Amino acid sequence: MALGTPWTGHSPHGTLTTALIRNASDRLAAAAALVRERGQPATYAAANWAASVAAQDWVDSEGLTHAMHVITLEEAVLTLGAASRTRLRQLADLRGRVLVLDGLHRLDPRGLRPVQALIDEHVALGLDVHLTGGQPWPLSPQPESVPDDAQRVTFVNATWLTTVEDLVQLVHQELDAHTLVLLPSRKAVLDVQARLPAGQVQARVKTSAHLKADQDSSAALHISTWSPSALTFRPYDRVITTPLPLSVLVDACDAAPQVTLLHAPEFAVSTSTRTGTHLTMDLLREGSHPQDPMVMTAYWEALLPHVQQDSLDIMGRRAELDYPRVASALSSLFQSGVQVLVDWPEATQDVARARRTGRIPVASPHTVRMTHSSLTIARERGWIEEAGEALIWTGPYANDRGVGVP
Repeated sequence: MALGTPWTGHSPHGTLTTALIRNASDRLAAAAALVRERGQPATYAAANWAASVAAQDWVDSEGLTHAMHVITLEEAVLTLGAASRTRLRQLADLRGRVLVLDGLHRLDPRGLRPVQALIDEHVALGLDVHLTGGQPWPLSPQPESVPDDAQRVTFVNATWLTTVEDLVQLVHQELDAHTLVLLPSRKAVLDVQARLPAGQVQARVKTSAHLKADQDSSAALHISTWSPSALTFRPYDRVITTPLPLSVLVDACDAAPQVTLLHAPEFAVSTSTRTGTHLTMDLLREGSHPQDPMVMTAYWEALLPHVQQDSLDIMGRRAELDYPRVASALSSLFQSGVQVLVDWPEATQDVARARRTGRIPVASPHTVRMTHSSLTIARERGWIEEAGEALIWTGPYANDRGVGVP
């Protein structure tokens, strides 16, 4: 499907519709209106776990708890993949409900075509699907107009700031400002946090349980990878970021009234995001504002030719009934790195179960994500226990820096 083509249609049984709505609360309200209009309940798949918490709070406040079931986008896509008996049961629960998928603009580009194929398949089988989001993406209709300048944040493309020291000095200029620093890797996060020890780490070197607990802290400075959850829970006074893909930068602009992009070449980006980052910088050098929907459309038009149709071979593995690999590939679209369970007092039951079954319990809040290089270092230091397929962290862990391995 070409970018900008409205993806609205009907199969003999299910329906497929799209909507482009800037404000997250308005998207929820539109989903509620859809529930009333169609006279059937909905499953609302929020962009990430932090967005799902906010969505659930809204649903409860509106008295829609029984009419709208909230899950994450990852959970929804894994359910559509139906790679286990549990997922098959969850898929059955979606029947008779409208499935609302929000936040697809942040999906790993390698997953666009297979996710589209999964959606098409289930619509043909009778599922009603509604796609919604705040910015254009390849499966959404093309925007008809550019928003007024009043809707935009103050965006500073600080090409003159190019070092870590520049970043540290910029943070110190307004110590009282509620600030989020966005960096491209866990190593960069830990390096900067060492220079700014008052900063609260929000990378997946910490367990999701601790990350959720951190949301209630009064820390003025937060240091995060490009995690979408860091951009969901709370508003910031300012976001300071290094070069990153436009889809992430747009979310940053929605999180604060002031966004500063500094150019720090010592922070390397991953191979999978390098093209998107370079294309973003090209667009910004032309003087484009990241919140301009037409700029986002131009970004995707430039990016898609560089993306293989299904480089993870998700659909091929489905055709071969290789469901474990299907589940792993789909999950990798949302979370990079290897899942590791932390042997921490709060995780005693999950660790015991992992040692007994050889698998990390599904949806355990006591896991971190580690890069393969970090995992190699941890193994060399004797900090990783292998129990069947489960990897268990037995090394040092701290609330401020998590597992602490770059």
